[in-house]
Amino acid sequence: MVLNTDMSLHFQQIKSMKQLLSMPDKIDKSKVLSMVLHCADISHPGKPWEMHYKWTIALLEEFFRQGDREKKLEIQVSPLCDRNTTLVAQSQAGFIDFIMEPSFVVLGDMLEKILLPFFEQQQKQGDADSRDDEAEYDTKAMTLQRPWDSFIKENRAEWKVRAEKEEAEKKAKAAATEAEAADKKQ
Repeated sequence: MVLNTDMSLHFQQIKSMKQLLSMPDKIDKSKVLSMVLHCADISHPGKPWEMHYKWTIALLEEFFRQGDREKKLEIQVSPLCDRNTTLVAQSQAGFIDFIMEPSFVVLGDMLEKILLPFFEQQQKQGDADSRDDEAEYDTKAMTLQRPWDSFIKENRAEWKVRAEKEEAEKKAKAAATEAEAADKKQ
């Protein structure tokens, strides 16, 4: 399960879980547990901004140290590991859009498939204890709460605002560098 937290396996894992979700009454426990652990590993964008931001900075520092080491060894710097060129806000917005949120949609769907039958059984038992056995149930109306959704939305919006500022700063820096180079030629 720990090996399945490796991001190189991410898209295959999501595809596999979607296939499992399409099968009636079939759940592979090891794949489910691997998915839960993987989602826990990438979950920080689904938490309040202050916590998410602290995790982002800590993770990026780890990536940047790797990039610093790669530069020192004179090998190609891995993606997102160059502290001088990585656009943090843009990369985080992309991470949320393409990695984290789709994973948590699948996670939520998977948890609903596994847990809703238990909730339905408990509700039926509770209704049978309090009323006649002829109660009707709207199982389609039952959904599992997804508390991470609001945090994902808020954090994505914050990163997109920051990405616009980041892009403007990048353009201003490039323009200043160009102007400086033009002045040196004269």
